[in-house]
Amino acid sequence: MCTGHGMKTRFIIALMLFTLAAVAVVMHLRVGMPENEEQRGVVLSASTSTPLRLARVLADAERGVASALESIPLDNTWQSMGEADIRAESDGLHVVSTVEPVWLERDVSIEARGHVAMRVRMRVERGGVCRLRWAGALAPNLDAEPGVSARILADGAFHTYDLRLNNVERRTWVGRMERIAFQPSDEPGAVTIEALHFVPPEHPVPARITLGGRTHEALFGTQPAWSFAVPAQGVFEVQLGMDRYAWEGDAAGRARFRAALISGSGSESTLVDKTLAPKDNESDRLWRRFQADLAPYAGQEVQIVLDVDPLGSTVGDYAYWGAPLVFQRGRTDAAPVIIVSWDTVRASQLSCYGYERATTPHLDRWTEECVVFDAAISEETYTLPSHMSMLTGLYPKNHGTTADANLAESVLTLAEALSAQGYLTAGFMSFTWWLMPWRGFAQGFDCYDLPDTMVRDVWSTQRLACDWLDHHRASNFFLLVHNFDAHAKPVETVNDLPYGPHDPAFLHFANDFANPPTFRRFGDDGPRAEGILAAANRGEVELTDEEVAYCVALYDDCIRMIDRATFELIDDLKARGLYDNALIIVTADHGEEFGEHDWFGHGTVYEGCCRVPLIVKFPGRRFAGQRYAAPVQLCDLYPTVLDVLGVPAPEGLDGRSLLALLDTRAEPHPFAYSRRLHYRAVRTQDWKYIHSGRDRSNGLLFDLGADPHERSNVYADKPSALQRLQDAYAKHHTPLETGWHLLYRAAGQKTEGRVLLSTEDRFHRPVFDVGDRIGVVKAQYGSREVVLDLDVMDYGEHMTLATASGDARVFLRLDSGAGIDVWCGPDLAENRTHHQVLLDPANAVLRDPPSVDAEGVARPTLIIWHVPPERAGSAAPDIPEEAREALEALGYLNDGA
Repeated sequence: MCTGHGMKTRFIIALMLFTLAAVAVVMHLRVGMPENEEQRGVVLSASTSTPLRLARVLADAERGVASALESIPLDNTWQSMGEADIRAESDGLHVVSTVEPVWLERDVSIEARGHVAMRVRMRVERGGVCRLRWAGALAPNLDAEPGVSARILADGAFHTYDLRLNNVERRTWVGRMERIAFQPSDEPGAVTIEALHFVPPEHPVPARITLGGRTHEALFGTQPAWSFAVPAQGVFEVQLGMDRYAWEGDAAGRARFRAALISGSGSESTLVDKTLAPKDNESDRLWRRFQADLAPYAGQEVQIVLDVDPLGSTVGDYAYWGAPLVFQRGRTDAAPVIIVSWDTVRASQLSCYGYERATTPHLDRWTEECVVFDAAISEETYTLPSHMSMLTGLYPKNHGTTADANLAESVLTLAEALSAQGYLTAGFMSFTWWLMPWRGFAQGFDCYDLPDTMVRDVWSTQRLACDWLDHHRASNFFLLVHNFDAHAKPVETVNDLPYGPHDPAFLHFANDFANPPTFRRFGDDGPRAEGILAAANRGEVELTDEEVAYCVALYDDCIRMIDRATFELIDDLKARGLYDNALIIVTADHGEEFGEHDWFGHGTVYEGCCRVPLIVKFPGRRFAGQRYAAPVQLCDLYPTVLDVLGVPAPEGLDGRSLLALLDTRAEPHPFAYSRRLHYRAVRTQDWKYIHSGRDRSNGLLFDLGADPHERSNVYADKPSALQRLQDAYAKHHTPLETGWHLLYRAAGQKTEGRVLLSTEDRFHRPVFDVGDRIGVVKAQYGSREVVLDLDVMDYGEHMTLATASGDARVFLRLDSGAGIDVWCGPDLAENRTHHQVLLDPANAVLRDPPSVDAEGVARPTLIIWHVPPERAGSAAPDIPEEAREALEALGYLNDGA
């Protein structure tokens, strides 16, 4: 089957310790049933269609049960840890501390599986942060849990705060909590707590747990009996795993997992009986896969019971059942769906797209059985949003996923849509940070796998994909396979060269250089590998023509290697008898430039970056040998897959089915769009308009038919073509509409001062609207703080600023040398030199702009309102220093990627 080359020793580096290596990744905080005997009597039924997934059965069952806030009494049972006066009165709990911040403790009985936040309404005089910790059977010491926190506003008024009980970095909120400790402020002072509740999830979804780079939907502890009819050739599969709490500190470090099948006659058979001891056995710190043949029970109604024995101590035994499912082996009429993503590959560098070097000899032959799309355009020339467009069918502005914001759970991904149609789903990726599961990429996948280093080679990734196929011998599967080999290299690889295959055996075009450049002329302390390209973009070094040519040759060798690897994957599908009926898509997320427009890498929207290969083999080789010239986009893949399978696409997709385009059921896209940083582009088959918000020039217009390399700007010469593209630009590339709007009018006065905005969530980068210009603001900003200088606000007077989750509050503080009127919805704070306010998107009065004549104000005025988003995601975690350095070296983050 699949072969491998240059297998490396797997090792864990500091970057991955942040989120992988037994880190629990959680989306919307859904956990399993508690470990107690009461649950054994509960029977959950599933439909007879396969695959059957227990985690989703439980989530579906919870969606049908109305959940209410669980109130915690504010009575005299609260105890203070420290010097404080506590009084329970009719209007709430009054706490006064004078020496140090106070911790309040009390016993509770809270099931973590049913709650996502603790909500407190209180009034605080001093401080900036409140904190919550908890203890239970798994973590009996309150100090053992890192706890959670939220920003507070100490203005003497009542405000409501939500302390989210989990985050994407690590799972802690599981099991039953028996005691809580709450610190209402990080400074001493007077506090009045009016109400305290635990909040249920609005839309329960399965938890997703990542161990050692592999993510599965997971359940915690002992589960209720699961009842279903066994399909023919049925197989029960489950992954066993334990969180790193199980081998850290004083944890017990052992648990016994037992899965038993109870037949219709009442007889019991053991399917799995395995003890994991991760404290003693490092292999038990990863997911352990187990399968059991259910063929002897075909057609019978059975129950499966999943039980965990903590073996004497529950401390630290965070025991997870990963992706418990029943699937059916064997062939069906379902078409296998395979998407192969070549990261950082430009279409013009493939010989099947006319390149002079034979970079893709295998694809050249394969295209005779496929359709080649000559003008496939990446929506954003950046790994994260472009892949998310493939998997959601949405433009980046509509799926909303950025470096700061994760995909909303309400977005139906391609993997989820195919799961609902009875498909097994698996994704195997070759790069980590931008493709982390908590960004939303794992939604709908039974198995989502990342390397435990920053990158891995194509052969290693494909080997894992083929192993998954070996264990799931069926045709109803969706397989996503990603490679990263053509991307510029991290410093630790490829002899410090900017590009190149991981194995010198794959050098081909680079061998034509008798004395190839070594790039050592920059000195021992100079830039290396991808850092050379970043230094060239900053103007710190200048590459010679020979060095650029050698970079291109190394890049071409990577493509030639990927071509061979992809051929081996296709050949593997043929050997399994899966090829003829399969839908196979080979594409790329974005391309690469080699200084053609004074830039190396993929920080622009020129053709080298935004035009990508797209080759599709339809089931039965339909439309074989055709080429399609009109522009298409990566968001078209989602509706294409569903159309091929005869499944209606969800409403609201931006993409169009390529199948419908080919059989003329749909008209071609009139325009294709791309963006990156401050660049925006609109493209037709023959024309392309590029606009940059960073400069105030008139933009760029290229006649692609006459000038495919975009060297001659005809902006001033083609007014009719320009107007059509500018109209499309204005319609598509509008400023961010949802989020917080800040409209400032200086009233002809120059004001010195600043506006500070902060949030416990994360901000998208702020955007100013000046005429038709969208660009980078002159403001200091970080992941949770934005500072605006009022004396430069004439650079842009209308700003939109969104938080990642969409429903997070924003703290605003104004400090000015002169009086400013501040409108928050209908409320006016008049002539303020200092002002602070908590902006809450739940406050309906902020949802409409105030009725103020902004052009006729007599003094400087700041007007604030909020437009809620259609869908809300979640905030991405802070990038750890090790990852930040690596990503900056790869060309990201330097300009707000």
